[in-house]
Amino acid sequence: MTDEWFYQHSGRVYGPVSLRDLQTAIWLRFALPTDLVRHRVTAGWAAAETFAELQIPQQREGSEDVKNNAR
Repeated sequence: MTDEWFYQHSGRVYGPVSLRDLQTAIWLRFALPTDLVRHRVTAGWAAAETFAELQIPQQREGSEDVKNNAR
């Protein structure tokens, strides 16, 4: 399966986990954006924040969503 990820947090390695499970762990702060992660098909570890699919969506003040919710 190519959707297998591993991550390191507090000195331990976790995985394999699915992309969705890893995203959830990051969003819930069980894993941090600065924790090292790797996809099974890649050779090296890198910070979670360097993977576009693992970045937490940020709402900016003044964005259309915020403006529409204020109405």
